[in-house]
Amino acid sequence: MKFAWKFGPNPMGETEGPNYAAGIASFSNDRTGSLVREFLQNSIDAHDSSDSKPVKVTFDLMDLDVEHLDMSGLEDALHASIKSSDNDDRHCKQFRRGLKTLKDAKKSGHIETLVVTDANTTGASDANGKQDKWHSLVKSVGIGRKDTLDSGGSFGVGKHAAFASTDLRTVFYSTAYRANSGKSRLEHRFSGKAILVSHEIGGESFRATGWLEQESAQSHAVPDDFRLNSPGTRIAIPGFQKKGWEKEARETLIAQFFHAIVRKNLVVRIKNETVDAQSIYQFASDMDDKAKKMISVSRSEVVASTTIEGIGDVNLRIQVDHDRIDPQLKVVAIVRDAGMMITDRLGSMKLSPSQQMIRVNRRCLGFVAVVECLTHGSKSLLREAEGPSHDEFSPDHSDESEREKVRRALRKLGQWVVAEIEKRALPTQTADSKNAIEVSHILALETIGGAAHGGKLTERGVEVSEPAQSPRPPRGLHPGSSQTSRGTRPGKGDEPPDQGGKKRKKPRSRRPRQPEEAFFNDVRRLPSNLRREWSAHSVKFSFNSPESLPKRIRLYAVGEDGRSEQVKLEKAYINGRSLKVRDGEVVDLAKIRLREGRVQIEMKATRPIADKRVEIRSG
Repeated sequence: MKFAWKFGPNPMGETEGPNYAAGIASFSNDRTGSLVREFLQNSIDAHDSSDSKPVKVTFDLMDLDVEHLDMSGLEDALHASIKSSDNDDRHCKQFRRGLKTLKDAKKSGHIETLVVTDANTTGASDANGKQDKWHSLVKSVGIGRKDTLDSGGSFGVGKHAAFASTDLRTVFYSTAYRANSGKSRLEHRFSGKAILVSHEIGGESFRATGWLEQESAQSHAVPDDFRLNSPGTRIAIPGFQKKGWEKEARETLIAQFFHAIVRKNLVVRIKNETVDAQSIYQFASDMDDKAKKMISVSRSEVVASTTIEGIGDVNLRIQVDHDRIDPQLKVVAIVRDAGMMITDRLGSMKLSPSQQMIRVNRRCLGFVAVVECLTHGSKSLLREAEGPSHDEFSPDHSDESEREKVRRALRKLGQWVVAEIEKRALPTQTADSKNAIEVSHILALETIGGAAHGGKLTERGVEVSEPAQSPRPPRGLHPGSSQTSRGTRPGKGDEPPDQGGKKRKKPRSRRPRQPEEAFFNDVRRLPSNLRREWSAHSVKFSFNSPESLPKRIRLYAVGEDGRSEQVKLEKAYINGRSLKVRDGEVVDLAKIRLREGRVQIEMKATRPIADKRVEIRSG
């Protein structure tokens, strides 16, 4: 078993510089992230449909045995490439670093290598020569050959992501596949590929790209480190030495493939940590709220479905921030059935330069939506519209003859998504809520807007009609006034002149201090977004932040006969912070200082609350 590096002859002396393979440079800013995206997408595309198990992918570091990898031949090519790159200092430094890594490997007999392997896939078949996936993976440029019409990649540049991750600009490939879909024997293939620059060795010109191949073309021997025992594909990146790559790989995995993991289509092991449907939320704990909420939404039920010609079946999952905790978070994650999220912004669906982008009404509450497009193996216009960087949809990426069809499909998709989101996220304004009233400081119960005030509890909270009679005279009116509305001038004789013929200065009207018992009866206006929910032992209230709070509050359960009974409290929280509970009621509440925004109070009772109505009283 002997392998040798072979670079193609360059009889015309054509110059191929460091940027000859332009795809490598496009991945240099996000090397680990790009590698994770491209390999996982390819693995999901190659899923063995006859196996119900999820695709499994492992990322691991190993000391690769270099005995059979012709390091001397690669060293000669690197030396020659450095001479050819004298005018490009940046790439000269890269090749020199690679050369040092190579010399160290020859001394030790091993080289540190990132190895990525998939399982429960079909592998990269070589049964049909140039028409098959093995040739596309190793010996083609700008061609992405997949088994199904709905596969993820279509530009064929993703394979260059691995080359951007090593100064050696070298990658090794291995695969195992069955020639027939049945239980035929396992076939193996192995090769290495280096993308350097055009160079000269011994007066002979060679091209930038070379392959590590067995000297006997009739044999398909595979080094032990690359042999697979079941169908799948392995790539090895020698000289991979990026610090902190594990965290970066994990964050890219969760951010881009959360839906495939949650739906149990993908399991990934990064060194000793396995990310699957059970553990994904744990690994997302140190990521931003958007990632966590997208995971949560993917776990939820489908709320709307449709079928769009050229795209297929479309499912919508959504969670709306009715409590307005983060009203600016508005996410639309579009996922194709390949499993990777392509974009989380509707604005990335570029229909045409002159046409306004698809947007959700800005009055919508905060929301996170996951849009799942299922093509079921048929031709997908989304695949045609997807850009090479997998972060947008645009008709410009498709064939010119298909662009108008792609544009119509994207427009239908966007319009349907917007309509379904606005149905659920636009605040509703009813006739009752226009005349709604609110507790001045804190309110979250039904009885405040009870029968006396015509109140009712809705999904959005408590809606209370304006009381027929005000509990006190309107502010600004005085006895003896000839007027009945606020802001009008008093009649003659209402205020006798003082000595000297001048009118006395009208004393400032002071609003009488309300006793604490009446704290929750000081009713003015109730917001329509007030929400209340309870379980067997707890009650939660959320409302807009008041100016101040009472000293203490009690929880009461109200029976159907109108009789109320105090419910003793065990614990209480405000915005997640513990409150002091004494003798079954919340005390020292007035000491709490609140910021503007939404407030949530949770009360945990000592007994189950079976009554349909509850109320809070201050005292």
